[in-house]
Amino acid sequence: MRGSWSRRLGAVALGGLVLVAVARAQTPPPPDPFAGKTAIATGAYGTIQARVQDIESVRADAAAHGQAVRVSCIDEKLKRARANAGTAKVIMDGWALGQGSVEYAQRSLDRLLLLQVYALVYSEEARACAEAKQIGDSLEVKVDRKLPDAPPDDHPDTGRLPHFERPPLASPF
Repeated sequence: MRGSWSRRLGAVALGGLVLVAVARAQTPPPPDPFAGKTAIATGAYGTIQARVQDIESVRADAAAHGQAVRVSCIDEKLKRARANAGTAKVIMDGWALGQGSVEYAQRSLDRLLLLQVYALVYSEEARACAEAKQIGDSLEVKVDRKLPDAPPDDHPDTGRLPHFERPPLASPF
């Protein structure tokens, strides 16, 4: 009896180990959070670059139609979008550093997502510049008189800094 009991216990233990081994083999490994963030960051960076190209095409279209005022407005948005894309490139160049630090990766991802929003805004602003309607004649600024001279200095330059009294200390401790 004693031998059969230990055999049964051994068989149950061996069967349990086999089940645990099979369950571990069937359970997929936990997803890598950095890989997920990398996919999101790559998508955001691609969107930022695409928006810069979109603004460039809007600018080329406005320039082809000889719309100098609109081109000037679009150039301002394009300048901001390119600076935005440059910042995103710097973040993506240092993206691998986030693999060792979850906080760094999350902070970098947050910055990229914010830059993506900026890129979308700049693109929409550029489209608004291209679709703006001109009302009346263009603005013309004329200055027909000489600007007045600067007011005379009441205190001649003595070569010394002015004397200011400091307020008393709030607490000597």
